[in-house]
Amino acid sequence: MAPLADVLAAVVLTAVALTTVAVIGRVRFARDRRSFRCRIRDCRPTPSGRDPRWRTRTQAMWVHDVLLIRSGFLRLGLTVLPVCPARGARVHSLTRDDVRRLGSHPVSLRLTRADGTVEVAVPEESRTELVGPFLVAELSDLPPAPREKGSER
Repeated sequence: MAPLADVLAAVVLTAVALTTVAVIGRVRFARDRRSFRCRIRDCRPTPSGRDPRWRTRTQAMWVHDVLLIRSGFLRLGLTVLPVCPARGARVHSLTRDDVRRLGSHPVSLRLTRADGTVEVAVPEESRTELVGPFLVAELSDLPPAPREKGSER
């Protein structure tokens, strides 16, 4: 009976340690003012012809033009995505039905990486964090600037 108790104690202690590390990592990542909640999907077409599915909600942050995404078991890992904005990139408004658990007015941005295109969706209030180093994408939906009288088009 003693070996079983030892194994059980080891499993419980390992679970407690992993949970503690995961919680501390999540809190530290979330406290960084550059981090934001998001959902990501690969834009490659699926064999069934349907839109690709959004991955589970996670945290991400920009470091220069690299997107760091918390991933893996208990979100203990980081996925590094060196990206650039897709051609004609702009922030798109989505509906609550398009992507769940990001509020009532989520927005998304398509980004190009070496092996394809990804789309990142965030709550509307995180729009500025989403565009990160690609401010031009944020400004794409502004109205045209007013023209002075007598100026040529």
